[in-house]
Amino acid sequence: MEIANMRDNKAFPDLFALPYQHVVDFSYWAPVDNFMFNPKRHWCFLGEVISETFSQRLEVYVKDRSGALAPIAFDTSELGLGFVRRGEMKIGHTIAILYPEKFIFDDSTVGIRQVCLETIKMFPVSIDAMLQLNDRLQEFCIVKDDALHTCHNCQRKAIQMLRCGKCTLFYYCNKECQVAAWTDKGHKEDCKLLRDPELRDLLLLDYESFGDYHQFSTTFD
Repeated sequence: MEIANMRDNKAFPDLFALPYQHVVDFSYWAPVDNFMFNPKRHWCFLGEVISETFSQRLEVYVKDRSGALAPIAFDTSELGLGFVRRGEMKIGHTIAILYPEKFIFDDSTVGIRQVCLETIKMFPVSIDAMLQLNDRLQEFCIVKDDALHTCHNCQRKAIQMLRCGKCTLFYYCNKECQVAAWTDKGHKEDCKLLRDPELRDLLLLDYESFGDYHQFSTTFD
């Protein structure tokens, strides 16, 4: 099983690496004919919310993986009001946006103009914590060519191991290792996050192979 690496700047580009709106970047787009282009791969921007305001629309500032700051303006059908009503748009939480492009606002600030609800999702965790979780997934949950699993607690390797019955991603030598990792290795918090089907889909998506647009199940209330 392959798990996407959130430190991969092609799959999870920071602000600097994002393509510009209305500029064809062949790292991301492939021609369909002389006039139309489709994505040639999937990509997702991650940013931690550091401020939010709502005047005529929701506007947030986020910090990306590199530490760069970027504004995100919500020009969706409900202008971002749904995120405010549901209490999802919180400082310190991480926003994920699929297929974003850089937009130059009237004040020459470079950020993201979000127009589609189906490509945006909030996760109740900081970007650093999200990346650290992904690092643990890369270390303990990807089965290499030797077909050996790695115990999340003691790091012993074996073909046959117990698997966490809740997230189904981490492996353990025995119940003792599983119980120890639940508290000592932080798996209690990791497991809760990994049971979110939206996050699982994001992690298991094949970013290099584009068949159709991936979407989140963001509600419209």
